[in-house]
Amino acid sequence: GLGPALAAAAFAGLAAAAVRAARTRDIALVLPAAFALLVLGFWGPRFVAFMRYFLPMYPVLCLFAAWGLLRLAEIARAGWSLSLSGRTLWVEPRLARPAAFAVLGLVVGTTAWWALAFQRVYLEEHPRIAATRWVYTNVLPGKSITTEIWDDPVPWDFPGRERQYRLVELDMYRTDSPEKIRELVFGTPDNPNRPGLAGADYVAVTSNRVRDSVAKLEREYPATIRYYRLLETGELGFERVATFRVRPSFLGISVDDSGAEESFTVYDHPEVRIYRKTAAFDPDRAYALLSEARPEAAVNLLPRQGRTNGLQFTADEAALQQSGGTFISVFGAPHWLNRTAWLWWLLWLEAAALAALPWVTWLFRPLAGRGYGLAKLLGPLAVVILAWLLVAWGLVEFSRTLAWAALAGCIIAGLVLG
Repeated sequence: GLGPALAAAAFAGLAAAAVRAARTRDIALVLPAAFALLVLGFWGPRFVAFMRYFLPMYPVLCLFAAWGLLRLAEIARAGWSLSLSGRTLWVEPRLARPAAFAVLGLVVGTTAWWALAFQRVYLEEHPRIAATRWVYTNVLPGKSITTEIWDDPVPWDFPGRERQYRLVELDMYRTDSPEKIRELVFGTPDNPNRPGLAGADYVAVTSNRVRDSVAKLEREYPATIRYYRLLETGELGFERVATFRVRPSFLGISVDDSGAEESFTVYDHPEVRIYRKTAAFDPDRAYALLSEARPEAAVNLLPRQGRTNGLQFTADEAALQQSGGTFISVFGAPHWLNRTAWLWWLLWLEAAALAALPWVTWLFRPLAGRGYGLAKLLGPLAVVILAWLLVAWGLVEFSRTLAWAALAGCIIAGLVLG
């Protein structure tokens, strides 16, 4: 909403104001800072946090951006004193003032560009209107076009022109199951509005609302995610014949905002894709392809459980784990070394325990023996937890090198603390 430059300046100003208020007890800074932090703290942690929920804090953020930039220019008059690694770096006023005004100009200029770029969205024809014109021009009357429940259908009704197309409803938000996939392909016998893909001539995806949201819940929508992938590749028996999109742009520079929060795009400039059924479509084959995603194993998840995927591997995570090799291939050792494996395990456990002694004996100094015995447990555990966290957070892949690096890190930390 604010744009990257103004947002960065706003939060930098908010942080600087918080520090200044803590030092000077300046109530003029405390009240607006407290209001902004209250709104951010209330809505920020929630799973559903639409941009419009934060609108009350936007004026305050703009004030902090202005205060921070003017404060930066004011300090620059006397020069900047920067402390880096225990050393003080002095920036003379003749250099500090141009730098401060350059930052001010950069924020103002890029924010103006962002505002003008986004306003250009409203100078272009709405993608759904453009898609409607295309349908009226290229699709014969009487043809069937799918529409996803919870999204807008295409074509729209134009003044003086009656819609002459049959809409096929697709309920994509239901938790995946064999029944859902069968209805998606073959339709619902007792509902004439839902003949499925078998009864559709065109598939219309009029925004990324469903496609992007179900991708975050792979455990609940494995077959639905596969449906969109196969639709895009043409394997499902449909080919994309038209795409309509409008993106913020100004001075020849455009921004791909398709990854932005849903309500930022799906209402005023959604991306519309239209697919046409080809002779390759076969309902039995389509059902078989979608069933390969095992919809019978899908489970209903709360939105906040999407990050953990219901404690199951995603398809990409499973492929990564299966490609990592076996324990022997990763940690294979010569035969003579394996015969004395107990010795190397003992040395490893003792090294990890010794590395933990400095911080364990400090933490448990009130205990008898200062917690010496606990180092035997906490030392190896620290190595294991460090390696596990790095892998769990997706920072690295598990390997022999990682295991040695985690042990080395704990040993170095112990030497430093000791």
